[in-house]
Amino acid sequence: MQIAELLAVMAKNRDLSYCKIVEAVAETTAPLTPMEELLAKIPSQRPYISSRKVLPSLYSLVHSKGMVES
Repeated sequence: MQIAELLAVMAKNRDLSYCKIVEAVAETTAPLTPMEELLAKIPSQRPYISSRKVLPSLYSLVHSKGMVES
C-alpha cells in the first residue's frame, strides 16, 4: 500500500517529483513523514519547467479543445 500511495503523491505533485530518482523500501520502523516532505528533500535531476511557461500558445490551444484539465 505504501508504494501505491507514493506513486499517487508523485502523480499529483509533478513539481515535487519531476526527474527524481527514488528507491522505495517498506520498513515498519521508518518514521511517519509526509511523502511530500520526503520528495522535497530529493534533488531533481533537471529543473522543472511548466508546460504552460514553455509553450503557452500550444497549452491554450489544447486547453480550449478540452484536452487538459484546468
